[in-house]
Amino acid sequence: MRKFGSLEKGPRKNKLAMVSLSVALRIVCVVIFLIRNVFFMRLRKFRDAMQVCVHQCPTSDLRTPQQVRDFADQNNSRLCLYDVELDDYKEESLYTKVGPCPKLPVYKR
Repeated sequence: MRKFGSLEKGPRKNKLAMVSLSVALRIVCVVIFLIRNVFFMRLRKFRDAMQVCVHQCPTSDLRTPQQVRDFADQNNSRLCLYDVELDDYKEESLYTKVGPCPKLPVYKR
């Protein structure tokens, strides 16, 4: 007969330990998410906008693709989607309201 709160090991105990670990990992992920900088691709309708996590948001307006590339290179903060290579940041056709890079100009924080 099992008693509530017993130290008996078994599949149920392991399952509870895994659930506790899962909950702890989710809490850690939420905390990490909250302290990160999130860059929204569009200022209007930002809730529907694509988002990327960045190390730093721009501290000055970025008006050209070259300025966005320089910012990404100097601050390790890429403002385009993750699959865009840094060398491709020069292409003006990428800077649209639907991505993969933000529509120019990018305003400072």
